[in-house]
Amino acid sequence: MARKGGFLDMENKEARLFEAIEKAAIDMYGKDKTMRIDNVEIKNFLVFKGCFSCDFCPGTNVIIGGNGTGKTTLLKVMYALCEHSSESAIGNSPVFLADYFLSSRGAKKRDFYRSIYESQGVGRVGSGEYAFYWFYEAENENPFFGMSFENRPISEDNNPHDNIFHNRRMMKAVYIPTMEMLSHSEGFLALCHERKMPFDETQIDILSKAELPEMHELPVAAGRIMEKISGIIEGTIVYEKDVFYVKKNNGKTIPFSLEASGYQKFGLLWKLLHNGLLDSGHILLWDEPEESINPELMPALVDILLELCRNGVQIFIATHSSNLAQLFDIKRANGDSLLFCNLSKNSDDTIRCDSAENYSDLRKSVLEEADEALYRAVVARAMGVEADDRRL
Repeated sequence: MARKGGFLDMENKEARLFEAIEKAAIDMYGKDKTMRIDNVEIKNFLVFKGCFSCDFCPGTNVIIGGNGTGKTTLLKVMYALCEHSSESAIGNSPVFLADYFLSSRGAKKRDFYRSIYESQGVGRVGSGEYAFYWFYEAENENPFFGMSFENRPISEDNNPHDNIFHNRRMMKAVYIPTMEMLSHSEGFLALCHERKMPFDETQIDILSKAELPEMHELPVAAGRIMEKISGIIEGTIVYEKDVFYVKKNNGKTIPFSLEASGYQKFGLLWKLLHNGLLDSGHILLWDEPEESINPELMPALVDILLELCRNGVQIFIATHSSNLAQLFDIKRANGDSLLFCNLSKNSDDTIRCDSAENYSDLRKSVLEEADEALYRAVVARAMGVEADDRRL
């Protein structure tokens, strides 16, 4: 007997629904059937107490905010549902949400499940006319994802158990975590398969995607970006015998682990492009791309990301750098789709999202407050007064 939220009694309905969705998706997004993320709703999940919602643009979305405001959680939620909607979901196997946040099974994951289940957490990622939900299986308190045919907001009379289907190629996404992973490639995936390793699904996934075979034919636009990156790192990335290397233009080959950490970021982008994972219709989610990158290379990074966006890649950046955020505003061209999202906490600990197309139009963020505080401290030191002096 099929349980509520199960799939055994839904095969015919699922097939009919998918035929309709597939046709609509092709009409909207072309034959690759890819979708973009338009909006997200989260209710009672980790730092997101109560109801949270945020709309996004189809181009570059720059997410800023202080620690503990949910930037990384938001990126991981979007990535997890994108992965669930893609061909990477095998059969009808549930994809467990905790795998994207915790590195090992056991008590921590049981506590994770229990806390979300008890708070009746739910989430929704909207794309065009459709939405993808996660919900919680009441029998074992393990949350797994379902996808809804209708695009309706989360509400008490909208149960995401209704009209669900699994394993459909809709959203193609790449998530780049803060931790550099290519240096750990040798034997890593085999070990993760056999042992409980201290890495979450996002860290494992980026290495798996970097190890994919390279595309024999690449779009011209991707080739141009790869040339720019090769100029920055003075070489290309090769993968041989389970190890990544940087093949320098001077003929030398060095292990990826010995490359400068800032160049490693650019090298990963080069490899993802070569593997065909940053083509038109794909989604890039990148947590703190500024980490380890010298400020002099920030403009080049922004140029590359904006060019990816112009080539049809939807981008989500979570950053603590006001310089990086403002560079997007400075370097944007006419017609570029760009949105800044400032996450902050209300007095009741709920999270709010203030958005603007121009960085200067944002509600004052903690990034600006920190910059102003530093400026006042520098001026105060030069004047020989306290930083809180009203004359400053």
